[in-house]
Amino acid sequence: MHINSEIIFITDSDGQFVSSDFWRLYKELEDWDVIIGWKQNRGDPIWRKIIAKGYHFLVRSVFGLPIHDPNTAFRIIRKKVLDDITLETNYLKYSFWTEFTVRAFKKGYRITEVPINHKNRLHGKSHIYSLNIVPQMLIVQIIGLFKLWRELKSPN
Repeated sequence: MHINSEIIFITDSDGQFVSSDFWRLYKELEDWDVIIGWKQNRGDPIWRKIIAKGYHFLVRSVFGLPIHDPNTAFRIIRKKVLDDITLETNYLKYSFWTEFTVRAFKKGYRITEVPINHKNRLHGKSHIYSLNIVPQMLIVQIIGLFKLWRELKSPN
């Protein structure tokens, strides 16, 4: 990956994050390799909040991950972590950042989360997380989590 900076800031472009929350994450940079925004007062439909809470609980339980919201795209990452892990992520089709976070944690990178604001979507709608594809998405994700768990528990 050709990135010249030693730190990378990632965010979604749907306007649900408050850009000034970047500085909350940036303050933690000295001590951590990955700083993840933990969405407070999540501005999503109730069904999405329920599914996310259940999914995040499952991920924390299966992998021992001490992060509440491992799929948040609002994060700062050190380039060395991005270079080390990005090409390994291939199981969680609908939640790249969850797999990235689990892999970083299992490799011993220092990860923390910082509370951030999360707003309602003002325009448009998610094309990835629509209610009509949730059953298919859940099946794909559970299979992906199982494959990831199986790979990471393997001694190789």
